[in-house]
Amino acid sequence: MNNADEQNEAYKAGIDAAKKRNYVVAFSLLKPLADKGNPKAQYVIGDFYYYGNGMMIDYIEARRWYEKAAAADHAKAQFSLGHLHEFGYGVAKNYQKSLDWYSKAAAQGERLSQRHIGDLHYQGKGMPENYTEAARWYLKSADQGYAGAQYCLGFMLTLGQGLEKNLNEAFRLFDLAAQQGHSAAQFELGKRFARGEGVRRDHDKATEWYIKAAEKGHAQAQIIVGRLFERGSHVPKDLSKARLWYKKALENGEKLANTLLSKLPAESNR
Repeated sequence: MNNADEQNEAYKAGIDAAKKRNYVVAFSLLKPLADKGNPKAQYVIGDFYYYGNGMMIDYIEARRWYEKAAAADHAKAQFSLGHLHEFGYGVAKNYQKSLDWYSKAAAQGERLSQRHIGDLHYQGKGMPENYTEAARWYLKSADQGYAGAQYCLGFMLTLGQGLEKNLNEAFRLFDLAAQQGHSAAQFELGKRFARGEGVRRDHDKATEWYIKAAEKGHAQAQIIVGRLFERGSHVPKDLSKARLWYKKALENGEKLANTLLSKLPAESNR
């Protein structure tokens, strides 16, 4: 076995250990590779520091390792540097540097970077708002199957922002994202089935998607599901379940849930 083979085996073993959350073993296998200049290992070590896997979170150290990997054109490391600069983690917030790093990664087809470039244009971060340019970048990412971009593009098609309004295409994109477990897209599908927007009205399917979104922690969906159980609308009436969903929504910061909880009949509070 040559040195390259040995490094590949050590890298695979390190990744396997990380997947099992055995971070001490993973770090011991990957750090020597990173020190030798292996960009894949350098990126993963950067992630260890960013997420605090087996150690304290340290954005400055994460950036140092991302920079090493990015210098070797590692696209995900370039994205990570863009993310640090966009949100000011371990570095002063700088939208231009964020865009520069995202652009390097996007040129390699990195879909998260494409989506974040869309965000910069949509939100006007470091540049004037530009919905047309935002849609162009969301489309690049959505075409690669990224749920977050599919959701954003669907939202823009719903409102006619940067694109001609198209509820049918918006529904298709929300469906693609929802099938991947994107809670906001699942919530949007619930609304569209309930209203008959871009699809035939179907309250049973609306309820199904609201519940899926609620189970993913979407606070607005939790409010709606709570109301469905409180009223017995398209589900059997169950005040205990209504209370449960309102409490979950409250835990997720939905202040309306407190009012709804206070209005439940006394027997549901036992």
